[in-house]
Amino acid sequence: MKHIFDIDMVRPGMQLAETIKDYNAGATLIAAGTTLTERHIDILKRRNIDELTVNLTKEEKIKYQYDNNIIPTVNRSVIKGSVRAIRGINGIKEVDEEAIEDVIEHAKKIVDSILLDANFTYKLTDYKMNTEPSEHSVRTATYAVALANAYNKKIDKIETLTEESKRKRKIDLENIAIAALLHDIGKLCADEKVRKGIKSYSFFGDSFPGITKDKYFDLQENYDEKFVSYYGYHIANEIDALKTRSSVKAMILVSSEDEAGLGPLKMQQNLISSNASHIMGAKMINICSRFDEYMMENLKDKVSLEKVQYDLFKLFLENRFNKELLKDFIETIPLYPKGTKVLLEGSISGYAVVEVNFADPINYSKPILLTIPDKKYVDLRKTTDTVIKQVIGDEIQMYSLYMAGGDIESFEEESARKRA
Repeated sequence: MKHIFDIDMVRPGMQLAETIKDYNAGATLIAAGTTLTERHIDILKRRNIDELTVNLTKEEKIKYQYDNNIIPTVNRSVIKGSVRAIRGINGIKEVDEEAIEDVIEHAKKIVDSILLDANFTYKLTDYKMNTEPSEHSVRTATYAVALANAYNKKIDKIETLTEESKRKRKIDLENIAIAALLHDIGKLCADEKVRKGIKSYSFFGDSFPGITKDKYFDLQENYDEKFVSYYGYHIANEIDALKTRSSVKAMILVSSEDEAGLGPLKMQQNLISSNASHIMGAKMINICSRFDEYMMENLKDKVSLEKVQYDLFKLFLENRFNKELLKDFIETIPLYPKGTKVLLEGSISGYAVVEVNFADPINYSKPILLTIPDKKYVDLRKTTDTVIKQVIGDEIQMYSLYMAGGDIESFEEESARKRA
């Protein structure tokens, strides 16, 4: 049976299922049926081959993933493709409909990746940091989808809400992915041709008093980066592919606003306190974008991820963010997301799964763990001689064969149940 593996998941001994060719020279690099060696894998990495198709039975694949602590995803190609899609927009002077369609397709892939792999956001945090706008937009979108997914699950658990109320409050994951990928599209208006090419600008009146009559005319004549979301809304408003996606445009418009109404548009309190899905989605994009901007700035100096997130948490508390969403964010995208499988070292050693995270800077990096396979709790807040040595994966993808009693069918059923 053929299975696609990310190049980093490929191990010597796997059998290549499809021939790999050098398309520039037309020559065969490695023929189908070849048993891969370390040298083969090294050559492919140097040629920027992202993924391979290999022959494995279902049982072999599951055992191989477990024995080698492999997380079975092909997310690198999703990330790279999304970056290329955004870069295509940033690289043109006028917005191209085909480029937007490409972004929408990659937004769908990001959503699918997160729904299939709870550890996607952790791996993206560990992805090589890059300050170019396209990289920032892709990370922001990925964090925002993960946060919206967690938020939707909480809405589902509110018994006092009717099904219709739940539907109205839940965030459409595809729409928030598109809005987050495009949240900085307004920067294209720094180019006068784009800015003056917009057919009509909106004067929102009392809802957004930051757009005074003078500012309304000034923004059309002179680019103001503080109003990127305002420009972005108007660009999105003229894109055919987004005509039926009013929620996407609304999220882009208010993605720079804050809880105190001190954002560039000075959004009114009745809108700020609304739990409408597009308002909540915009707040999520704002938090995720600020998080990534802070991470990019600080990781340049090779400060530890733990210290950056500790400082970031304190910064967020001092700023004007929705406190409930911020708590959800920290629980969803912490240093060690819930379900992450880790290797412990010290008086307690071996594998464990993160069970509980803490939304405070002191215990931010000290989760409560459940050991594998004996299922004993370890509280790192109270343990000074045990540390997390290595992050392995997440509970959904790496559900232990020990916990399933070594039975492949039980493994499959339990993994499916946890995904549901």
